[in-house]
Order: sequence, then structure tokens, then C-alpha cells
Amino acid sequence: AWHDDEVVAGVLGWVDEAENKARDRRRGYVERIFTRRPWRRQGIAGALICQDLRNLRDRGMREGAMAFDADNPSGAGSLYTSLGFRRHNGFATYRRTGPT
Repeated sequence: AWHDDEVVAGVLGWVDEAENKARDRRRGYVERIFTRRPWRRQGIAGALICQDLRNLRDRGMREGAMAFDADNPSGAGSLYTSLGFRRHNGFATYRRTGPT
């Protein structure tokens, strides 16, 4: 996401086709999520994540997954939960089925 000529936030979505084939699934990943401090708490990261999930869906993915630092002081976990991700294992890997 940009404001004029300044990058303010970003999300990287990707698909590991070999992993999906080996595990017989259609999963995409949502990672490298960031928002620069002056732009936080304005809904930018949430909007980018939702767009990334739509892009993954359009590529045939049926679920989106991410891993992040559960001790992150920014409260990122509550954002991910609000977007439909649910904790999947003890390493705070969150997964959301049916990208919107």
C-alpha cells in the first residue's frame, strides 16, 4: 500500500504447488505482513490481507495460512482472528479456510 510515493504497508501471498500436490490440498500463504508505525490501526493491513485472500481464492486455493510471533506486542493476533484465522497448533500457526 502506498501514500503518494511512500510505502506504508504490505502483504506477501504465495503458493507452494509442490507442497499442495504432495499433501493433496489447496493452501496459500499470507506472510510478510507489515504496516509502518504512522499508518497502523487504520485498517490497511486488514484490507491487504483480505485482498491477498481473494487473490489466493482466484488461484484456486481453498485455505489461507500464516505463521507469526504470538508475542508480537502490536496485537497482530487479534487482527488475524478478526479476519477468520484460527489457531491451528502450539506454534501459533493460524489457518483460515475458504478465502473470501
